[in-house]
Amino acid sequence: MSTPSVRTVLWLIGFAFVLHEAEEWNLVPWLAAHFEPQPEFSDRDARTLLVLFAALGIGFTAFALRRLSSRGALLALLPLFVGIVLGNAVTHIVWAISFRGYAPGVVTSAFLLVPLILYLVVRVLRERLVPPGFVALLLVVAAIQPLGAALAGSTMSGPHLALQRLGARLGAWLWGGA
Repeated sequence: MSTPSVRTVLWLIGFAFVLHEAEEWNLVPWLAAHFEPQPEFSDRDARTLLVLFAALGIGFTAFALRRLSSRGALLALLPLFVGIVLGNAVTHIVWAISFRGYAPGVVTSAFLLVPLILYLVVRVLRERLVPPGFVALLLVVAAIQPLGAALAGSTMSGPHLALQRLGARLGAWLWGGA
């Protein structure tokens, strides 16, 4: 069995992210059951935001892989995939452990995103495709999200509330009043 190219791994992560966003489809009732304050957006608004994030994620992946060199694509996609997506994926795992049950997004996090992104990190470091300090910085950034989630417990963080407000504004703008 041959080793997949780094570009193939980047595509796989992009598609895994789309699946992750789809797994979060029923996020609002879960948030309402586990967090204070109550969610500041509706199912429609959350789903609008999830579709937007999925489209932006796969669109940016496609742009980077089609228009940039391999190194350029890595430098563009590693901050997204390691700094943001990995941090978010580990956050879902922290929530599943903290709340002792299913957290929307945990299956794709545990079985697709975390393994694929860690595999990518190992490959990038082993093959010296980008500076190790760049990867280390991104891993530190990724650790902030799950650490914050663990410390916050059942209190919704300011950044999460800001995303909810963004979703509510986007939903109202696209679809009109609730």
